[in-house]
Amino acid sequence: MTKNKRIGVKTCGLIWEESFRLMWRYPKLFLPSLILILLEILLLVFLFLNYLPIFSPLLGPPIKVFFGEIYRHYPYNLVLLPTLFDCGDIVLSVIFATLITGMTVAMIYQAQEGNIPKFGSNLLLSLKKYLILLGLGIIVTLLVFGTFQLGNFLVLKFYTEDVAEFIHIPTWRMFRLTQYFCFFLSLVIETFFAFCIPAIMIEKKKIIGSMKRSFKLGFKLFLPTFILICVPTIFDSLIVLIKQKMLVQLMDKFYPEVVFVIMGLGFCLYLLTQVVRISSLTLLFLHDKNEK
Repeated sequence: MTKNKRIGVKTCGLIWEESFRLMWRYPKLFLPSLILILLEILLLVFLFLNYLPIFSPLLGPPIKVFFGEIYRHYPYNLVLLPTLFDCGDIVLSVIFATLITGMTVAMIYQAQEGNIPKFGSNLLLSLKKYLILLGLGIIVTLLVFGTFQLGNFLVLKFYTEDVAEFIHIPTWRMFRLTQYFCFFLSLVIETFFAFCIPAIMIEKKKIIGSMKRSFKLGFKLFLPTFILICVPTIFDSLIVLIKQKMLVQLMDKFYPEVVFVIMGLGFCLYLLTQVVRISSLTLLFLHDKNEK
């Protein structure tokens, strides 16, 4: 991309092109996200082996209370596995995702500056800034989680049977529409927080300064930023939809262990979309920075 070219929606295509060029030239850009995926695989194995005596006292009681004893036994344990994984993955992401993102941002910055990206030095740099990155991750997670919880609360509180009958939208459908709207709002939240980690890793800003920088840039480049976040998220959502809507049918049609195939495809897709998302947002940040 040329330094003085005006940033707009068409810039997204150029940024994606540059992202894939960097990923092709420097495969080690995948390494931080690959580490996170390996941790997720360990989490999946841990949850799958909940029936073993060593894990049963820890996982058995909550599964029995919240889902029922039947879900501790084959093949129902495989039906429940994606749900358990999603719950555990939230905790895993809060603890490690921002650290991994910080490493990837720093490596992309090095690559864009014409240097060979280094894993070890950027790991140390991210660890030094870990508390800032962790705090940022907690803030974003609470905002996104709170958005969905607020949406559910408003429907339960104000969407009475009389209202549903008056506007001819059943309650279950209103819940679904609310979830879609909250999903859109979560993407908007991510848009305004998208440049916090680049500001921390590249410009050495603290958490408040990084949020001010990100909010300002989010307003300035809202549409291209939203697109760069939204497109990879749509691809990630395909696996989520399969797990939510088609998993049981696929298990009945083929075999229960097909859940591992679906989860494996999800890991591979996430590896690609995660690096594309981080690299494209970092390049957009650098493009704006170079225009000043």
